[in-house]
Amino acid sequence: MTIAVTGSTVPDSAVPDSAVPDSQVPGSPVVGSTLSGSPATAPHVCPGLEPGAAAWLSTLLRQERWLMRALSAVAVSRLPDAWIGAGVIRDVVWGRAHAGFQPAEVRDIDVPYFDPLNLGKERDLTAQETLSALADLPWEATNQAAVHTWYHDYFGGPPVAPLASVHDAVATWPETATCVAVRLMPDDSIEVCAPYGLSDLACGVWRVNPVRVTPATSMARLARQRVRDRWPRVRVMPPSGPGDADVQAVI
Repeated sequence: MTIAVTGSTVPDSAVPDSAVPDSQVPGSPVVGSTLSGSPATAPHVCPGLEPGAAAWLSTLLRQERWLMRALSAVAVSRLPDAWIGAGVIRDVVWGRAHAGFQPAEVRDIDVPYFDPLNLGKERDLTAQETLSALADLPWEATNQAAVHTWYHDYFGGPPVAPLASVHDAVATWPETATCVAVRLMPDDSIEVCAPYGLSDLACGVWRVNPVRVTPATSMARLARQRVRDRWPRVRVMPPSGPGDADVQAVI
């Protein structure tokens, strides 16, 4: 599956962008929707991510005003190194390739941020309160600097080492197509973090990322997300299965 953007067939390496002003987004306006007061954000370098692929994703996301509203809220929240990532990005891309993206089907908007100075559970609660005051959306903010303090108790398995950055956190997420995060920069550009590139997201491939997730867990997620019902053209790759070679050839 390749993704069609305004009539164009776009594989993993193309295309431009245009802004969607926050005032044009349906629903409650983002409070204080200006990036001028946001703390300076250093540019993110993502090895292996082709500029054309990042531009393609940026172009597609800008066409969803609901998501742009969320990105604007995160940008002015002053949460340290905050992004939007995982399932909601996949939902937008795969939704647009099928019957259309449906915001009502989004269970939560994952907001990974990085605050090594406060590893307490209350930090995430405060972060979500901040975001909720900016926009009434289903936020799920998680301090990636603190994941090692609760991951074992919550998910089981062996303890995990502390993460060094949001980039390192994104690289551990369950499927390669959801190992993607984006953020709105002060110059209105959209920055992309994709440790494994964007091929699986663009080509509609569900592939287990084995860093922390077992194949059984990923298959359970596949059923819970109703992938085959919502996006029937998505290809589900068996872990280390023979189909992997075919996907690489398509990409």
